[in-house]
Amino acid sequence: MNEPDPFYGGAYRGREFAALASQVPGDPTSTSVTAAAGKLSEAFQNVGLYYQEHGEDGLEAYAAKELKRCADRVRVIVGRNVFLNDDESGQNVPGGHQRELIKVLPSR
Repeated sequence: MNEPDPFYGGAYRGREFAALASQVPGDPTSTSVTAAAGKLSEAFQNVGLYYQEHGEDGLEAYAAKELKRCADRVRVIVGRNVFLNDDESGQNVPGGHQRELIKVLPSR
């Protein structure tokens, strides 16, 4: 790719792509983000079902409980990623999207 390509008018494709790399938006999708979105949807659906059955009585407490349950499950899923282990202790040290995900999960 670092040679002139006649198909592209003699352009050096590798150089051209490298020069454009900074203009490509990042992709925030990861397995952790996908899991979190699925669990958020699950919590939202369960809260909706609760509301249909019980109305507003206890809704806020139930919603907080559901969000925490789903957030805890996402933490387990993220924690299974062996590539996030920092050392032999097995302590997960999230990085990138996982770090941002952990920050927004409810902890109460």
